Amino acid sequence: MNASQRQEFCVRWNSHLGSIGAAFPQLLAGQRFVDVTLACEGHQVHCHRLVLAACSSYFESILAENPCKHPVIILPSEIKLWEIQALVDFMYKGEVNVTQAGLPQLLRCAEQLRIRGLYGSDAALNLNQLKALTNKAAAAAAAAAATQQQPDGIETDTDTATNSTTTTTATAASALQQLQAGGGMTTAMMVQELQQQQHHHQQQQQQK
Repeated sequence: MNASQRQEFCVRWNSHLGSIGAAFPQLLAGQRFVDVTLACEGHQVHCHRLVLAACSSYFESILAENPCKHPVIILPSEIKLWEIQALVDFMYKGEVNVTQAGLPQLLRCAEQLRIRGLYGSDAALNLNQLKALTNKAAAAAAAAAATQQQPDGIETDTDTATNSTTTTTATAASALQQLQAGGGMTTAMMVQELQQQQHHHQQQQQQK
């Protein structure tokens, strides 16, 4: 074999990752090649082991310990059917729509099942962050209410601090209100909105 015959070429499929990512939701929609069942509240959710293992260390551990042909995983009783359906949607598509009221429950379930992207250091939004945003929004509302109740003509040193608190926490309140628009918001959209508003607030503070 001469040198020209030994030369190697790289054959690349530029849309490989995108095509693979789009294939799994289509297979799930058609229930094709599903090989694992999640049992929850008397219902069954059929999935692919490869997707569950890739997106959750919880499922990865269970599937590694039970290498049968079609395992049935009985989920903890506190997990609701809508939660696991939403998380399966998230694992297959990388995003999911959820109402403001349901978001804390979903994130709590994601932490329990260790869903990547919603749990751990790589999470776009986790339960602790949501609690912090909720607390900031509540503090903003309380500060605004206290300011409105202040008698006319009376100024105190706390006015400046109150106004500063209201401005700082307004971004959190605004982001939470965005969840109500259209019935829901993806976690990625919420984080992007927060980052933009926080960046704008920092620029305003620097200008002052």
